[in-house]
Order: sequence, then C-alpha cells, then structure tokens
Amino acid sequence: MQGKTKFQKRTKTIFISLLVLFLGAMIFLVFLFSKSYPEDSTLTQNQVLTATTVEKDDSPFVRLLKNSALDDYLATGAVTKVKALPDNKLFLEKIAKGQMSFDEFNSNKPKIQQMLHATDVQMNNLQNEFTAANLSLNSQKLEHLSTGLSTSQLSAYFDQMQTVADSASKAIDIYESDSNSPLLPNILTSITDLTTAQSNIDQFTDFINKVKNYNTTSPNDVLNLNSNNPLIQENDSILLKLQNYATQKQQIDDKIKTLKDFQTKDKDSQQLLKNSIPLPNLIGKTVAQAQELLSSTSIPLKISTKNYDKNSIINKQTPDPSQYDRIMQNQTIQVEAETSSTGTSSSSSS
Repeated sequence: MQGKTKFQKRTKTIFISLLVLFLGAMIFLVFLFSKSYPEDSTLTQNQVLTATTVEKDDSPFVRLLKNSALDDYLATGAVTKVKALPDNKLFLEKIAKGQMSFDEFNSNKPKIQQMLHATDVQMNNLQNEFTAANLSLNSQKLEHLSTGLSTSQLSAYFDQMQTVADSASKAIDIYESDSNSPLLPNILTSITDLTTAQSNIDQFTDFINKVKNYNTTSPNDVLNLNSNNPLIQENDSILLKLQNYATQKQQIDDKIKTLKDFQTKDKDSQQLLKNSIPLPNLIGKTVAQAQELLSSTSIPLKISTKNYDKNSIINKQTPDPSQYDRIMQNQTIQVEAETSSTGTSSSSSS
C-alpha cells in the first residue's frame, strides 16, 4: 500500500513537470508570434522563423549565421541578415571548402565576424577549418594534375606546386603559433604531394637533358628513366629513339675505340721499326766475330765476363734473341763468354 502511494506521487510529479514545460513552450510561442515587430514588406515573421531554423546537417558556422540573423530580428526587427542568409551561406560554404585565397579570407575577417557574431575563439576555429580545407583542396588539385600529366599542363603544374607550397607555409605558421591547431595531417599530406610533384619534374628534366645530350647518354642511362612518369610516358616514341640512338652510339664508339687502338699500335709499331734493327744472335760466335758484326751498327756490345779474349765463345745474350726480334738503336747488347783456354785476358770493349 505504501509503495503504491509513492508511485502515485512520483507519477503526479512527472505529470506536473511536463505540464509546466508544455505551458512554458506555449507561452514562448504565443509571445514570439504575437510580439509586434516592424515587419519588412518582403518577409513575414513565419518566413523569418523558417529561414533561420537550424537544420540537422548545418555546419556549426551556418548555425551561428542563422542564430545571428534571428537574434538581430528578435532584438530590432531587422531582416537584413535574414535576407542575406542564402548568399552568406554560400560564402561560408566557400570558406569551409577552402575555395578562396588567404588574402580574400583575411580581408573578409571583420565582415565574417560581424556576420556570425563570432567570438575570437570561434574565428580562430574558422581560420583553422579554412586553412585545412584550403590546403587539402590545393593538394588534391596537385595530385589530380600529377595523374596523366602532360607537357601542355606543365605551366599549370608549376603554378599549383607554388600554390600548395604557399598554403603549406601559412598552415605551418598557424600550427606553430597554435599547438591546438589540427593542421598537422594536412601539412604532412601536402609535403608528400609536393615531393611527388618535384620528383616528376626532376625526372622529366633528366629526360630532357638526356635527349638534348644523347651523344653522351648510355643505354643504361635511358633504362634508368622512370617510365611510370606520365611526362615521360607522353614521349615514349622519343624515349625509344633515344634508347636506340644510345645503343647504336655505344656500339659505334666501341668499334671506333678498337680502330683507334689499332691505329695507335700500328703507329707505335712503325716508330719501333724506324728506330730499331733486327736483333743479331751472337750466341755461339766468338767475341771477335760479335764485335765485327756490330761494328757497322749503333748497337754497343758489353761483355760481362772478366777474363775473355777474342776467341772466347759467347754463351749468353741480353736481350735474348729467342724472345726478341728487334733491338732499339743505341740499346746495348750484354753478353757472357766462356773463359779462354789460353788463360789470357783483355779489357772489356764496347
């Protein structure tokens, strides 16, 4: 019985609370619709309330925009902001998508703050959102250009690289001054995209230099070019010709080198023939015979044996006639001779 009484009291309390909330809401609506505002001839109160109604998919800043317009209307009856809602929503969407330059955003900051009745903190949040969106949008444009890139797009490619680099620099400045800024992922992504773009340009520059200087380009240099680069793929026919040129050039260069080596050897051989004579074989001859044989040449004879005479037999010769066919003019022939059986000796002669 006691539990039933508690339940009845609780139910009564809830019913009274709901009734109070309902009556409060009704009183507010009656007040809202019955309050006398200096109506604009083009907008009724219902139109104002409909235009400023917050939708579920409205962004936080669109909600601020609608609330600001409604506040102005409720406070003064002014409908200027209500009328401007469509244009201002498009302007905010442009900011949220990063579809304007930093200069345009910065020059419109006072207008935006007044439009939203935004605090400085809210404006900082909006700037972070714009910067992230702007950097992401520009990086996506650069990435899109990198796919299927052609030489006709190079000018736009360079411009977009510059735009991304500038946007990333501004984002870094904001990130470094505001540690709570959520810009780091966008910055890192933009750096990756810029690095890829730089690689595309560097590889294409390398390709151009090799085409211009194909006479110093080897087949391996051509094979090392990145054929996945769309700028190089566009010039596949030129790349193939360059590879053929480089291969032919290397083959011809190798043949010319062989011919020049032969020419050098022949020149050296002719010079050798000119400055040399057939190497006489003195082994088995007497010293007297050797001296007589060399007397009509410019080849000196040196006998290294201490005791010899004109009848001593030569048994060793340097240069060795079994290994050399010719001897240079004025080059000494050194010999050894068997000691004479008579035991006499004479001075070495040359």
